[in-house]
Amino acid sequence: MAATDNEYQAATESHTAARNQKYRPALWFFASTVVLSSMRASAVDLWQAYEVAKSTDPVFVEAKAELAIAVAAQKAAAGGLLPSVVANGSTSRTGGPITFGGSDQFSRPYRSVEWSVRLVVPVVHLEDAASYRQAKSERVAGERRFEVAQQDLIVRLTTSYMDAIASLDRLEAADNEVAASAAQQLLVRQKALKGLVSALDEQEAAVQYSLSMADQAEARANVEVKKAALEEISGPLDSPVVRFRPGARPSAPEPGDVDSWKSAALRGNSSVQADIQLVASAEDNVARVKARRLPTVDAFSAYGRSFSSGNSTDLFSFTVNAYQWQVGLGFSWKIADAGASRALIGEAESRLLQVQQVLERDRRSAVAEAEGAYYQLVASRSRIEALESGVIAAEVAAKGNVAGYRIGVRNNSEVMQSQAKAFAAKSELAIATRDAFLAAVRLKRAAGILDADCVRSISDLISPEM
Repeated sequence: MAATDNEYQAATESHTAARNQKYRPALWFFASTVVLSSMRASAVDLWQAYEVAKSTDPVFVEAKAELAIAVAAQKAAAGGLLPSVVANGSTSRTGGPITFGGSDQFSRPYRSVEWSVRLVVPVVHLEDAASYRQAKSERVAGERRFEVAQQDLIVRLTTSYMDAIASLDRLEAADNEVAASAAQQLLVRQKALKGLVSALDEQEAAVQYSLSMADQAEARANVEVKKAALEEISGPLDSPVVRFRPGARPSAPEPGDVDSWKSAALRGNSSVQADIQLVASAEDNVARVKARRLPTVDAFSAYGRSFSSGNSTDLFSFTVNAYQWQVGLGFSWKIADAGASRALIGEAESRLLQVQQVLERDRRSAVAEAEGAYYQLVASRSRIEALESGVIAAEVAAKGNVAGYRIGVRNNSEVMQSQAKAFAAKSELAIATRDAFLAAVRLKRAAGILDADCVRSISDLISPEM
């Protein structure tokens, strides 16, 4: 009898421990859900993260500085084609002992003042003209490279932001799995106390619960990893990211044929447009180097004053005060430079060939990216539609198996498998949603139409209505 009481007490304690083990993760998940719900109003959406990243992302700030350098370089190059005014002046006093033909020494100090203003107008400066055209092409290329940097920031930020959302979805699924595993473990334990299931079912339930706890720990660590990757672009974020709005998905590609997007990539891709300007810049550089061997012609005029109160070397000293003007033409021509110009021309032509090949490579990459992103977007949208139905069916099946297990028509393995399928379907739906949005972003980047408005539209589409 004492043994029976001890067994009953041990079973009761085990039942209580199993019940606490069940409700502890469930309560933790409920508390975390409440906290996330209370923080949702202050969560950072994609648009807010983009606004922060524009001033904190080192790559984007560097691209902005490079654009400013290109603009300044064009202004500097324009100076070689514009008139220049140079003013010179000096004043001095001269003195010292002087003798003429064995005469006694004497001193004749005097004062001198000279100044002039010279205007030079370039008439024929073919090298400077080519330099200006090159700088202009570099400036336009800088603008296109800045667009590339902006689009690259959008793609990197969107990818990291979607990864952060996916990590939170994975954590939520892991929390639900822990709660479901705990509930199933308790249910198995209750049946075991009544002798309705074997010890193997208890072991399976315990193993499943331990695996779900391990998945939960891994999911928590993944949340921190994805948050760190996002903050590497945007800087520290005090608030969490916004979760996907239920049913959020990008719109279908418009136009609806891949050839139109491939043509748009050839015409409008920002990298391709930048390369076209770099080719023009390289061609102007060839012309500039060739123009170094040609003469330059300048028109000039000058006006100035030359004053001296005397002199020390002439026997007769008298004051000179002259105001003079001058106009004329001047030229400069480098006739021979020991082959330096020929070598520079060869270097410039090689650089031109190099950027031409870069242009061809980027054209092919743009077409390939447009085609791949188009089919990825179409496939992801179809997958989302299928998974949304699959998630509902999997959840219904999981609940039905739990109910069937309670009345003895389903076994423990069937329950755990159905729950695993339900959680896997949810995770696949989140991944498909992420892939669809990223494919839409890459498709617009390939066509050269990805901009801040696209970020705002995606942010409004995925963010829950407050």
